[in-house]
Amino acid sequence: MKNILKSRTFIAVLLAIIAIVGIGYYQQANAVSLEVGNSPLRLHIRANSDSALDQSLKLKIRDKVIVMLADSLAEAKNKEEAMAIVEKKLPQIEELANQVLAEQVGYKSKACLTNEQFPTINYDGTVLDAGYYDSLTITLGAGAGHNWWCVLFPPLCFVDIASETEAVDAMATENNSQPTVEVHSKLADWFSKH
Repeated sequence: MKNILKSRTFIAVLLAIIAIVGIGYYQQANAVSLEVGNSPLRLHIRANSDSALDQSLKLKIRDKVIVMLADSLAEAKNKEEAMAIVEKKLPQIEELANQVLAEQVGYKSKACLTNEQFPTINYDGTVLDAGYYDSLTITLGAGAGHNWWCVLFPPLCFVDIASETEAVDAMATENNSQPTVEVHSKLADWFSKH
């Protein structure tokens, strides 16, 4: 009787593992991959430093820039149109960032269109392969702090900006330092190793 229970338990555990592995492969197979050849336009903001204030300013500027560009970029039919819209708005983007900075610090920003290297990233099932991408790059002060990026076109900046900013500000105030959040999936880590 004990051997039957042990073998049933073993089979149940084995089936559960197979189901989990199957779900992982299914999700990976259904992920949309934007390769470098279908290059999107990215937004890259480099903070002055890793201080809580500089990181908070980076996120505040991110929020304002995304709001500023959202309607204009929604009208773009392709990346070239999106880049033309952003290029035309570079002075306003820089002015907006400098207004935010002037409220609390003495350094300024520099906004430009660049082509730079990014690592592979997954935006809720849409995978961007590592490579060189065109980017609206906003450098705040020395640009030596942790950076933030998303995709401006097609619009993949799916962040609940207000709640994320509030959470980061609250953690930074409590800790008097820059919060760091790391999310790991043991299953994904296992798949990447095997």
